[in-house]
Amino acid sequence: MTHPEFTRVLTAASDLPDTSLFDVLEDPISVFTLDGTYVYINAAGEAVVGMRSSELIGRNYLDAFPDLATHPYHAAFVRVASGKSAIERLEFHYAPLNRWSSQRIYATHGHVMVFWQDITARKYAEQALIDSVARTAEAERQFQTMIEGMPQLAWRARADGFIEYYNPRWYEYTGKTPADMEGWGWQSVHEPTLLPSVLERWQHSIATGVPFEMEFPLRRHDGAMRWFLTRVTPLRNDQGQVVRWIGINTDIDEQKRLISVLDDTLESMADAFFLLDQDWRFVTVNRNQERVSATPRQDSLGKRFWDVFPATAKPDSLYWIHYHRVMEQRVDAHFEEYYAPLDLWTEVDAFPSRDGGIAVFFRDISERKRAEIERSESLAREQVARVAAEAANRMKDEFLAMLGHELRNPLAPITTALQLMRLRDVSSGQRELAVIERQVTHLVRLVDDLLDISRIATGKVTLSRRRLDLATVIERAIEMASPLLEQRRHTLVTNVPARIFLDADPERLEQVFSNLLTNAAKYTPEGGRIEVSAARTADAVDDRVTVAVTDTGVGIAKELLPRVFELFVQGRQNLDRAEGGLGLGLTIVHRLVTLHGGEVTAVSDGVGCGATFSVTLPAVHGEITAVEAEVMSSAADATAKRVLVVDDNEDAAEMLAELLRTQGFVTRTAQDGPSALAVFDQFKPDVAVLDIGLPVMDGYELARLIRAKNLGAITILALTGYGQAEDRKRTAEAGFDGHLVKPVDLKLLAALLR
Repeated sequence: MTHPEFTRVLTAASDLPDTSLFDVLEDPISVFTLDGTYVYINAAGEAVVGMRSSELIGRNYLDAFPDLATHPYHAAFVRVASGKSAIERLEFHYAPLNRWSSQRIYATHGHVMVFWQDITARKYAEQALIDSVARTAEAERQFQTMIEGMPQLAWRARADGFIEYYNPRWYEYTGKTPADMEGWGWQSVHEPTLLPSVLERWQHSIATGVPFEMEFPLRRHDGAMRWFLTRVTPLRNDQGQVVRWIGINTDIDEQKRLISVLDDTLESMADAFFLLDQDWRFVTVNRNQERVSATPRQDSLGKRFWDVFPATAKPDSLYWIHYHRVMEQRVDAHFEEYYAPLDLWTEVDAFPSRDGGIAVFFRDISERKRAEIERSESLAREQVARVAAEAANRMKDEFLAMLGHELRNPLAPITTALQLMRLRDVSSGQRELAVIERQVTHLVRLVDDLLDISRIATGKVTLSRRRLDLATVIERAIEMASPLLEQRRHTLVTNVPARIFLDADPERLEQVFSNLLTNAAKYTPEGGRIEVSAARTADAVDDRVTVAVTDTGVGIAKELLPRVFELFVQGRQNLDRAEGGLGLGLTIVHRLVTLHGGEVTAVSDGVGCGATFSVTLPAVHGEITAVEAEVMSSAADATAKRVLVVDDNEDAAEMLAELLRTQGFVTRTAQDGPSALAVFDQFKPDVAVLDIGLPVMDGYELARLIRAKNLGAITILALTGYGQAEDRKRTAEAGFDGHLVKPVDLKLLAALLR
């Protein structure tokens, strides 16, 4: 992985894809790593040293030119590479090549760039000038000839700084005349804002005899400003007095622009950037590094990273781990880390640099990380809330199941006692018996509704589909609702064609239509009219049947109509709540119809105008292939069956046993598992009806022990207050032959026993 900004910087400094920046220059240029290894040399440089770039790239300059080891050039290079000096300028004669050169050595972004010129001709000219001043006018003329042939701008001044001569290059560049330049006229081609510092330095050299060297721009004849390196050398007589000044202006504009581009690249980067040498010291720091780290450049450059940022110098810090990995293994690194002293999250890219150090780019990602942390915490809170809600739902389901069980336990003996009284044809108290029977039936229905809505809401209802005739379903639903219809003396009209077939769960569909009929009966004043009709709609795409239940009852208020199928929603009740109910019936209808892939709607013109509930379901083609016929014997077997009833509720056990005796069965009772086993051994029953929630041992354990005694030749029925699907599944897996829910229907029980 290579960071794009870093690639551009190193490319600009070393790989140099735009070679025109260097190759077009006539002066030699070379680029080195901090340890002195060649990474680039242009064509002019190859010509001067007499070696091709392919022979130099990758070699140390001391290997290529060993004589430089003791030369001033080497000492100057080391000062720049170590950071002790930003720039070194020197002129020297290199004997192996018999050439004079002018060197400018820069440190830039982990590399050293050397701009140099072959000044052999100039040095000879200077020497000639010195000789001419010291000897003869002929030597003066020779110097004049040499200096006029130089490519640089050149001039000569008196000891007091008055310039008395410019070479032709000066006039060509500036476009000025000798009259314009006489004396101190040279000031007109300088940048006005920089001129005071130039004059100050020049006056200092005149006063002290110290050579002058400075970089500043000069105005070209077309008004453009270009940067020049100006060196002014004093010429002295035998007494050491300055008698002349020789000035040379060398165009370094391309070099200055190149360095400026490199610096601007780093300064304009969106990322913070710094460069460390192999001793962990800061070499370069850009503006964003100052801003993000809140550490000024002057407090970083030349100092060790771990001293400037001591909080990172810990073995468990990702900065420490990854920076050492980059430095030691020379591999890239990418990581995110929190910097506590500045409360700052950073995303970091670190790369090995060619000088053995590392280059680091990083950005402030605090806003993003805090958003991620907040999102993570929010998800965690939602998860906790979801788990809590699921636990609450589970507890609710368990409570409802327990509620159903506890309510059915006392209802069972009441219902059984009522059936027993009717069988005995008790003449007195018939009105009271009817009232009790209606209220018990109503209470059973409320318990069933509570358990149904819980199972439906939690997705625990599964449909046992089979092909069935709609007319048969409606007929059974009417039977279920008939007690209330008869009690309120309603007229019931049915118009349901035969041979409309559905793929549905018969029990659940009967529940849908019995709920709608019961709802119509409850909310229609006595003597009302209720109509059930069905019509089939078939086309090439859809085949559906719509069943409508229409009443002449109290109707539905306009504002209530859109919400009539919502949980616990009911119309306005009188204080006596004559219609009763929990507001669950229509919700159960809606959800069961939806499970069947259908829809249910309600229509009413308002209060007092009656209502119509329409159920639309998918119809199917074809006849019913098999019909399960319920065959019940009209009389008991010739040999009465022996039935053992086990229930910890003594009233429930005795009432059920008495009821079975009226049907011709021989019965015994027990209230727990051990006593049941003792009765079993003596009584030898054909059928055992077992409650599940028994003391000492539950019904499952008791059934297992009975099976073990009788080798499976006995019918065992579960009779319990738990009636959910998982309860039925568990009793079936435990080996029960049937599952009955309290209070039990006498006809169904008798059919199972026979």
